[in-house]
Amino acid sequence: TGLQLAMYFDAEWLALEDVVPVAGSPLDLEIAQIIDNDAGTLRYAVGLGFTAVASGDAGDLVDLVFSVRQGPLCGRASLLGFTAFGAFDTRLASRMPGDGGSALAPVAVDLDNRDLDVVAPEISGIPASVPERPVDIGRAAGAFIASAPSVGAFDACGGELEVALEVIYPGASTTAATWPSDGVFPTGETRLVWTAIDASGNETRIERTVTVGDYQLLDATLVLEGFVVGSTTRQLTLSGSGGGEPWSITVPAVFSGPALNPVAYLAGIRVPPRALQDCLSAKSVEHSLATSATPDVSENRLLSTHSLRQGDCNDDNAVDIYDFSIFVAFRSTGDDAYRHPDSCGNFNADTAVNNADFCFIGNAFFASGDGCTAGAAGAGPVARVSVKELRRRGLGELAVADVNGDGWVDLRDIQTIMGQGAVIPRAE
Repeated sequence: TGLQLAMYFDAEWLALEDVVPVAGSPLDLEIAQIIDNDAGTLRYAVGLGFTAVASGDAGDLVDLVFSVRQGPLCGRASLLGFTAFGAFDTRLASRMPGDGGSALAPVAVDLDNRDLDVVAPEISGIPASVPERPVDIGRAAGAFIASAPSVGAFDACGGELEVALEVIYPGASTTAATWPSDGVFPTGETRLVWTAIDASGNETRIERTVTVGDYQLLDATLVLEGFVVGSTTRQLTLSGSGGGEPWSITVPAVFSGPALNPVAYLAGIRVPPRALQDCLSAKSVEHSLATSATPDVSENRLLSTHSLRQGDCNDDNAVDIYDFSIFVAFRSTGDDAYRHPDSCGNFNADTAVNNADFCFIGNAFFASGDGCTAGAAGAGPVARVSVKELRRRGLGELAVADVNGDGWVDLRDIQTIMGQGAVIPRAE
């Protein structure tokens, strides 16, 4: 039916702002309240309200609201406990006074002597995570990220603290306790974990990642030789050599016409990384000869310019009698597929394979491309081929290029085409 509290609190750290009955408690009638924030003491009594019914169940009775006088809280102290002020102590009343009630002494448990520092240290100087970047030009793997940062930690109770670093390299198979001495991180994702722990065991842990992609970046400028009528998308084979195994990738490039020698720019093409990229070549698949160059380097990117000489229709890196035969076969068919601006033989990207395209073959006839890999061009251009050989190779549809019917496709057939200005339709 009543509660009497005799308490102390550490006035160095705490100020008691308020004492109130817990909402819903039957002991909701405050009888006395004496708070001494200088001495750090509380005398408080609360009883059964006029309409309340006493209870024998366990429950929360009183809320005490403190504010922290100063911070941070450091060291050890017993912040709060029970005491007695003469005859005024902590007790429960079992009945109302005058009714023969008795006083019950509850089990009073002081807050133990504890470490007051619960605030983790602050770590400063940690860089941001590094999003994916390419392998440095001049390296086979890895990229320079930065020199080791100056990282420190401060604890409000302990001052300056040491900061431990754990470097977890890609695959988690290798770890280190220091930043790479040269600032170079390997290909893949590296995790960096900085940790600071104060004397009270409060820990701050900050994690970052550094990602290096398994590629280098190439910016290529490509010129499509000749007058191009319409817009065309050409599949380009980009190849490189030096510092490791040769590599080759295929990417699309868009050339817009009408224009003489239209240009396509390919920015940020990802190519396999090499310690040395001493040769880069470009070739339009089924359209041009290969052309190679030694790349320049600017801002960690490879730069290369290529002029694509058209006329190679079978992608053997030579313009020869086979390309002439393919042109004639395309010129002789009514198949709409061969009229597409990107089709083989339609070098000027108009609506048909015709004599205008023959000019590209004629201008580049018997030329070979310049690739990065020795011997990649094969045996070189072929001047003549028999109809029998074409059929033996499964290229019988190209026999239509034997326009003079002598069993060979050769310069005489080219002269015949040039002389009559038209292609004899394919025989059934």
